[in-house]
Amino acid sequence: ARAFGLGVVLATQNPVDLDYKALSNIGTWFLGRLQTERDLMRVLDGLEGVAGGIDRQEISRLLAGLASRRFLLHNVHDSQPLLLALVDSACPSMAPGTHLRCHPKRSTTRCERCRAM
Repeated sequence: ARAFGLGVVLATQNPVDLDYKALSNIGTWFLGRLQTERDLMRVLDGLEGVAGGIDRQEISRLLAGLASRRFLLHNVHDSQPLLLALVDSACPSMAPGTHLRCHPKRSTTRCERCRAM
């Protein structure tokens, strides 16, 4: 499917229900706050299968600390995950509407993607 430019979006509130084979084929992950330890372990196992060598403790800490409308973006082509915040239309840097603004982990400055917006 990739050879033809086809992509698939898989969304779930129950990551523990997904087969490990499906998880190991996901290249881009948008993760919100997880409710159970079992879900967290499944997600960490999946990320490790895709990316290998992830810092499980750091990813766990980031996921546990996510507030409402905050997400962790993990892409196999990036060296570190990004924290995303859903920002409302009052944002002065954007036209009216809702958008995502990303921030590199442990940074208070906007990343290159945000500055380009």
